[in-house]
Amino acid sequence: MSYGVQLCSVHDVAQKSLEDAIRQVAAIGYKEVEFFSFYKNPVDKVKGWLDECGLTVCAYHAPFRQLFGQFEKTVADYEMIGVKEIVLADILSETKEDLDYMVASINRWQPELAKRGIGLHFHPHAKDYWKNRDGLIPIKELEERTNVLFEIDSFWAFDAGEDIEEVLEHYKGRMKLMHVKDGIRHTDTDRARNRVLGEGVATVEQALAKAEELGLKIVVESESWTPSGPDEIKRCLEYLNKRDAK
Repeated sequence: MSYGVQLCSVHDVAQKSLEDAIRQVAAIGYKEVEFFSFYKNPVDKVKGWLDECGLTVCAYHAPFRQLFGQFEKTVADYEMIGVKEIVLADILSETKEDLDYMVASINRWQPELAKRGIGLHFHPHAKDYWKNRDGLIPIKELEERTNVLFEIDSFWAFDAGEDIEEVLEHYKGRMKLMHVKDGIRHTDTDRARNRVLGEGVATVEQALAKAEELGLKIVVESESWTPSGPDEIKRCLEYLNKRDAK
């Protein structure tokens, strides 16, 4: 089975050289990548590196201000590297006013993306499963008030206290992608709580089994960069390959 990888997992390399990060990801054995930044590199150069390495793009995590504020340029850049799925990974959600803005923006731009053959997804973090200051649950608001797709992250669902199998079953009609990530629950946002797959306490096996049942694209994310991002994602892929071989 082939797996994608979120390039924030190799941010320690990419912030110095995105080209090196892309080449290392390909050498490790990943076939697809999910971007969150071009690191100020020209899009045509990024496209060239991907082609040379035989990599395709499974998604792009887009800053919502950039996507909604510079729609045409942003989408044109994404299209150049073959993006077919755009993911909103961090939204305004603290108040009803925040969510009203996000709902209106998604409902404005999702049909425009659909005309271009591009899907729009929301990637919830732990806080998006909980009530905000106005008593609204962000993931539920977007589920009920938009047609946005969902890229569930197995760790953030676990961290929020959710049953990952129930979450995936609930959103199965609105999912194409799933992040698989391991870790431990913590009281702050320290990245040290991230773990290589199989080295934490999150419900990784349950998430993988359900994702496979539903035919989802599985995207690896591991971002504590210990001892380095490439080392972490290599060990994650070894875990997945060993699992597949059983």
